[in-house]
Amino acid sequence: GDAFLASLDPATGDLADTRTLGTPEAHERGTDVVPLAQGGYAVLLEVRRTVDVTLEAGDAIVALAAEGTIASSRLAGHPISAGIRAQALRLVDDGEGLVLTGRRTAFGPNFFYLHRLAADLSPAPTRTLVPFFNVADVAPAPAGGTLLYGEANGEVGERGTVLLHLDGELGITLQRRYATQNQVFPSGAIARGDGGLLLALGAMRDDDARVFEGVNRVDAGDGEGLLCEGGGYEGFHTAIDKQVTSLAWAPAIAALSLAAEPVTAVTQPLKRSTITECAMQDDLVFRDGFGT
Repeated sequence: GDAFLASLDPATGDLADTRTLGTPEAHERGTDVVPLAQGGYAVLLEVRRTVDVTLEAGDAIVALAAEGTIASSRLAGHPISAGIRAQALRLVDDGEGLVLTGRRTAFGPNFFYLHRLAADLSPAPTRTLVPFFNVADVAPAPAGGTLLYGEANGEVGERGTVLLHLDGELGITLQRRYATQNQVFPSGAIARGDGGLLLALGAMRDDDARVFEGVNRVDAGDGEGLLCEGGGYEGFHTAIDKQVTSLAWAPAIAALSLAAEPVTAVTQPLKRSTITECAMQDDLVFRDGFGT
């Protein structure tokens, strides 16, 4: 499979300039795209290919010129073996340039990784790893750096979700933990606005197997919960991955014809229910609102 590129008219939803991006001998999957200051776009792809019966995985960065042609392409490999999957997730502008982020999953410890890109989008010679961290979302911090939101270290029995801040050197400067109920790889998002952050979480409650969406409003500077109290956390540490390899990769763009058909969307209300818990460990902050 190839990555899929298209321009979208936000007013009508119509697609334009539909194209594929990839190579015949590999599987490419597009994961993120961000505009470049000098014009054009940076596109992030997950690449998987077989070379001499050996599976190779890589994070591909393609610079697209304003007219849509390929200006440059880079591919950084991962040291993988059977049972290990590298998955590129997001490109983040942390105020000092672009940072490529993703996860490596395995039959064993999971790793979140960050990879600094140079001005020409070439990957740095090393990656930064956050072992045991299952990420829900990644976002640029309002004052610079990178925000990570995901589950606490469930692989060693920790519960809840954690907000991390990493500086321009990709070092952890903040960890805050919140009392949420979730399973491995929860869905979630970080939203900025009104001087704070909204940490949204879609997860599964252990007691009755209900899926729920929760939102926690926190201070953008120190991560302190404005509705539910958070606690300091020291469960995560970074490590350096020096096994970064450069793989030959020369993708091409090809035109793609698509037939677009209108669809009718049907909506219906969902029943809302209150999660009557806002606790960190054994410290119950409130139940059913601030009055009790």
